[in-house]
Amino acid sequence: MTKPSLLTLALACVALWANAGCGSEPAPLMWSLRFDPPELEQSDGRLAARVLRERCGAEQAIVTQWDLGATGFQDIQLDKGRYGFQAFATDRSCQIYASACNEIELPMARGQGVILDLRAQSPAPLCAPSACVEGRCQGSPGVGGDLPPRVADPLLLYTFREGQGLLLSDVSQITPAANLAITQPNNVAWLAGQGLEWRGDGAARSPAPLPKLQSCCSPASTFSLELWLKPSASFQSDEAVLVAYGAGATNQNFTLSQVGPSATQPATRFQMRLRAGSGTDATGRPVLLSPAVNAAEGLLHLVYVREAGGSEALYIDGRQVVSGARNGDFSTWTASAFLSLGALDTLQLPWRGSLYLLAFYGRALSPAQVDQNFRAGLAPSP
Repeated sequence: MTKPSLLTLALACVALWANAGCGSEPAPLMWSLRFDPPELEQSDGRLAARVLRERCGAEQAIVTQWDLGATGFQDIQLDKGRYGFQAFATDRSCQIYASACNEIELPMARGQGVILDLRAQSPAPLCAPSACVEGRCQGSPGVGGDLPPRVADPLLLYTFREGQGLLLSDVSQITPAANLAITQPNNVAWLAGQGLEWRGDGAARSPAPLPKLQSCCSPASTFSLELWLKPSASFQSDEAVLVAYGAGATNQNFTLSQVGPSATQPATRFQMRLRAGSGTDATGRPVLLSPAVNAAEGLLHLVYVREAGGSEALYIDGRQVVSGARNGDFSTWTASAFLSLGALDTLQLPWRGSLYLLAFYGRALSPAQVDQNFRAGLAPSP
């Protein structure tokens, strides 16, 4: 890390202010960041901190500051209320290896401060390996290689930060929340910090059909589906489901899958099945199929976009890899559809690997917006 040692680094003693309201003068707020144990500190790593509105799991930061040992925290005034104070450390491969987050109500009593003990977590990539150069995610604006914001207002958003339990929370802030229940919990494992790994057959499934997904997509017949994922190195089935929205194997509105590697499909590809008018069957065929992908690189950013005019495309790591068109709208979609991750809602066509983020937009993202979300990387985990 940038010296002086971050074990005793105090941030914002005169730069981050808490406003008590009612005409009171803002008071300086002291931060103290420490590694627990101290041996976690890496001499060539980077340390960053964020202030999040209301809670640690918030998607957008009020402010993010990089390279704190060299710069300190920028001047900002916070109003009375609840905030998440987060810090994370990254290594030269742009992996978050230690993190901490506390939720605190402001104002605090004078003399009190925010103390964050950074502890080890399972490595979580801040951006794709191809975008990491000497510990910094490239192509991102801002001082210190800061990351651009993600495209706002997804209809569904899963950040896989729960760390435990049988519920995957929709944190999109669009009501009603579409939380998913994890089936076969012995076959999945939460990753420290961020991520859920599928090690055996199972799914994360909506307990009931999702009216907000149906009502959003049907009139305009357009949407975008985004994932950050890391496929397993082991063989998949010939079609292994990442995300499905349907009711059984023969009644699907859309299905995004990984195809191979398997005994009959040696390469890794991704495909989208989408039911749209009379030109497709009840399972969404014919498919839009990507070219072969080097899944050995690990983390992948995968996006499917369907425009109102019928054009569709798959993007991998911000780059369009295949496009097509299917005429027709979504009027033939089944209203009894369930959303499921890792397999169909019937647990058929299971997938192996780890998911780190899933976002569903009720509109077509532009190529620039797809690239923006790719460059934004994974939101740092609390």
